[in-house]
Amino acid sequence: MRLRPPCHVALFALLAVCGAALRAEPAADLGEARRLIAAGAAQEAADLLEKRVEAAPEDAEAHLLLGTARALLAQRTASLEALRRAVSLRPRWAAGHHALCMGLARFGETEAAQASCEAALEADPELAAAHVNLGMILAAQDRLAEAEDHFTKALARKAQPEAEAQTLYLRGRLRRQRGQVEAALRDLEGAVGLRPDFAPAHLQLGLARIDGTDHDGAVRALQRAVELEPESADARYYLGSQLLRGGDAQRAVPHLRVAAAHRPDDRDVIYALGRALRATGASEEATELLRALSRASRGRAISDADIREAGRLNNEGIELEEKGDHAGALARYQAAVEIHSQDPHFRKNLGLALCRLERWEEAKAELREVLRVTPGEPDALKALYIALERAPDTEQR
Repeated sequence: MRLRPPCHVALFALLAVCGAALRAEPAADLGEARRLIAAGAAQEAADLLEKRVEAAPEDAEAHLLLGTARALLAQRTASLEALRRAVSLRPRWAAGHHALCMGLARFGETEAAQASCEAALEADPELAAAHVNLGMILAAQDRLAEAEDHFTKALARKAQPEAEAQTLYLRGRLRRQRGQVEAALRDLEGAVGLRPDFAPAHLQLGLARIDGTDHDGAVRALQRAVELEPESADARYYLGSQLLRGGDAQRAVPHLRVAAAHRPDDRDVIYALGRALRATGASEEATELLRALSRASRGRAISDADIREAGRLNNEGIELEEKGDHAGALARYQAAVEIHSQDPHFRKNLGLALCRLERWEEAKAELREVLRVTPGEPDALKALYIALERAPDTEQR
């Protein structure tokens, strides 16, 4: 499984951020390492850079590149050690602090990532990429006004069109979340203007136009999102739903079918498909679909008493862990998950307990389920990378 936290720029992009400093190094091996990383050959780059830092242990730029390559290989400990070494060698190096921020964020170390981003901006307030990443970290904490301020500061700095489009998209999505529809529309229209192939921006633009009651504009933007990413369940669902609202059930059905194929357990998707089928005259199929949805809902229903019992067991598990009884805690968490398997908090505690007992394969399965339901959850993300380091997936070996 390849993890990509939704709120962080891809790690190889830090090469552009560090560009000026790195280009000052004439050594051919650093240039080759940058080329290998950009080409996706992280292991070859890491092998080359290991030799470089062995020969030149005070070379901060080599350590930074090595940390980047190790991060791309999901090697948490080695990556962070190299990035921290780079910063220790050059304490006022903004690009180094920013690279460390991105590495920490990738591995779920959110608080440390924030501190590193702030250190980067203290060293260089003009570093636009650090403003963007700090904005994303703050947005994940629901500190939306502060996040928006950092996105705005990033946009005030000169950036390449692709980076500017990304920042406009992030600010537009945040402004939409804050109910600033007109401002969100301006940002998102700017993003797709700079990058016409930017599918997530087209999707968010469609949603912002729905917020602004622009039906035709919403359909156009959502259609473009679907053209760019035909397998996107979100784009298919929102386009199908908008067509259905506009009375065009015939065109809505194919999109909702695709969304349902990707999300067979999503009540909203299945309900919308049922309504669209009924509107097109496929009443028998619609009735069966909605009946199946009703049966599944009843099957998943959990009583208040069961919720309380699962919560009690989870709390007992926490108390036992505090006393050092990890095996006893594990049993309580397992019992809580058996009662209420839909609660990601209980499952996360189970996954963390399995990590503490070094039951890595079981831990990976539980933590991946947590991240499927709550993408980017910091504790689960951090623990999963530790588990992967201790017990790599077969295809990674």
